[in-house]
Amino acid sequence: MNNIVIEILTENRNKLLSDLLDPDEGSVVIKLTDESSQLGMTGGTEACLLEFALQFGIGISSGVIANWIFNKIQNTSTKLWIEDEEILIEKEHIERIIIKKVTKKSIKSSE
Repeated sequence: MNNIVIEILTENRNKLLSDLLDPDEGSVVIKLTDESSQLGMTGGTEACLLEFALQFGIGISSGVIANWIFNKIQNTSTKLWIEDEEILIEKEHIERIIIKKVTKKSIKSSE
């Protein structure tokens, strides 16, 4: 099982949570760490930083996970961090960082 920590800056916490926890997504497990925090007002709405752990099976491709993340956050989020690395909210960037992080964790676990 792969596990990565994701942080998302959003101005619509409730919509993002609803999208992330959609019960129709059977191959991805979201474990909220309840680390969300209000960051103050931006443009008349409150920005919120939401942190969660994303778990997915070893056989699930990084492209599928990147697509899933992108589709969930593209309209509700302004910034994205995966394992403390800020990345662009674009499918290709998300996939590249997931591959990098999963590979790095695999190497560490096999040592």
